[in-house]
Amino acid sequence: MDEYSDLNFFAIVAKGHKQEFIDNLDWLTHIHDIAWCFKNTNDGYKLLWQCSQGMEKCAESAQAMLQFVKQRYIIDESLEHEIRQLIC
Repeated sequence: MDEYSDLNFFAIVAKGHKQEFIDNLDWLTHIHDIAWCFKNTNDGYKLLWQCSQGMEKCAESAQAMLQFVKQRYIIDESLEHEIRQLIC
């Protein structure tokens, strides 16, 4: 990531749990504190993590998110590879 990049992602959750993840963003605070967010569609948010240490810290946060998700959910290896290409 560079100083102009952002990170777009979709959370793929178990059937019937979508609304839980949309209504409660606590799962995103495991990565970093949320500085600002607003619900921009029925399916998601615009969100900015509080990355006071700059973009390198934000990239670390994105990598931490991937690890957090991997510990709890099964991620297809090809998808993980694509995600790593975007955040590394």
